[in-house]
Amino acid sequence: MSIVKVAALAGVSKSTVSMVINNNPTVVPETASKVRLAMQELGYTPRPREQRGGPKPNFMYPGRVLNLVLVTIGIPREVFCSPLYTNVIHGILCGASDKNHRLEIHHIFNPADFNAESIFRSGADGFLLFGRGESAAAAKAFRDYPCVSLMGSDKVRDGCDWISYDDVAAGQLAADYLFQQGHRECAFIGDATWRRGQAYAERLKALGVTVRNLDAAGVVRADSDSHDVDQRAVDDLVSRLKALTPRPTGLFVWQDMVTAALYPALYNQSLIPGRDITVVTCNNEWPYLLGLRPRPAVIDIQGAKIGSRAVDQLLWRMQHRREPTGTVLLTPELVLSK
Repeated sequence: MSIVKVAALAGVSKSTVSMVINNNPTVVPETASKVRLAMQELGYTPRPREQRGGPKPNFMYPGRVLNLVLVTIGIPREVFCSPLYTNVIHGILCGASDKNHRLEIHHIFNPADFNAESIFRSGADGFLLFGRGESAAAAKAFRDYPCVSLMGSDKVRDGCDWISYDDVAAGQLAADYLFQQGHRECAFIGDATWRRGQAYAERLKALGVTVRNLDAAGVVRADSDSHDVDQRAVDDLVSRLKALTPRPTGLFVWQDMVTAALYPALYNQSLIPGRDITVVTCNNEWPYLLGLRPRPAVIDIQGAKIGSRAVDQLLWRMQHRREPTGTVLLTPELVLSK
């Protein structure tokens, strides 16, 4: 008799059976009961602990150093190295190290290659999930393990807590700032279907402000080898902006990388930031913005705090497996230029 038959009868993975045998408290009680009933029905008796191979049992007790695993799914390496994602990783690292826990990072470019069970068998106590696109089988496996999904403007998976930013609040902050600065003709550069773009337009229209959208499809190039901005596409955006009648004087740009390329394009077409147009940008990726004069107002979506908060939520989830999953959206902040 083997745990393979126990797993098949209980409808769980082999690693879950192993976790139940080792009295791992992170297994959902209902799942553990199914495994024990299957063991009883099949007459399966585990070998003594000292004769078993594989990872050591994972007990939760005060002072224990936990093995937390960040899994990036379907995110190209070049994209993952952007300042925003670096801020998120910094927050995760600080959140783990402040509590004396370990953190591993597994970068999986092809979502089909993701196998939660194999990572868990290597000694993981819980997952932080960043990205999307895993198989249905992998998504189902999340129900067996403590996991927290982070980032994104929409929740992408069931069975996980979700920690991210409030994208609606980001758009509203940008709208309120431009309105308070006296702008009544405004524009948005980005995908108008994004929540921040929708919220921005809705808030301004409710205030009686005209809003134009300049779609930015193809402006950002992102793949396994590059993550940059097509300057020609940005130049075209500025030409379209300049041709609008009446021309917008307030502009919300959906991400800082584009804003960094936008400034020289504006100057080249005699639209001077701070004089002819006021720019608000989003994400708070200062490496992109340091050389801009005048610096634009920035919507900070709190990348580092999201990372730290995700660690806190994962540690809580490990000890509260039966509680319903929840969502925490951090409130963005407006950062004004100095």
